[in-house]
Amino acid sequence: MKRLAFNSQDAALLRSFVGMVRSGSINRAAILQGKTQPALSQQIQRLEQQLGQSLLLRSPRGIRLSPAGEALLPYAERILSLTDQLSLKPVLPSEQQRSIGLVEAFVSGHPRLRLRVDVADKQTLFAAFERKELDVLVSMPLAVAVTPDQALSLPLNWFLS
Repeated sequence: MKRLAFNSQDAALLRSFVGMVRSGSINRAAILQGKTQPALSQQIQRLEQQLGQSLLLRSPRGIRLSPAGEALLPYAERILSLTDQLSLKPVLPSEQQRSIGLVEAFVSGHPRLRLRVDVADKQTLFAAFERKELDVLVSMPLAVAVTPDQALSLPLNWFLS
């Protein structure tokens, strides 16, 4: 297998790969990760291209790991575990700012309200919500796939604890 210089896009590819393996299917992994099946398949193919090896053996009965995929899996899980433990602010190519608008009625009764925004994949956020680590979870419908620079106006799912 090729050696790679690791970056945040590689982490996303590894997360897709591990999610697909752990869920047992590309379709199930796509749903859990809030992606479309073609988008997830493209990420797996991009990872295979970067590594120069097939990670999956595809057949009419489904998919299974190739020897290269089996070799990569424990390393991918370890890399993702270490990445998730990092508390360092990511280095961005240029300063970026994102804004969230809240209707005044939502916060008017709480003059000392402090908000923290956690951004992660859908599976991680739902797990944090179930552990009561989040008070509010906002999620897009599962069938929507967007790039970060697209603006959407969609009905959102709000989960309040």
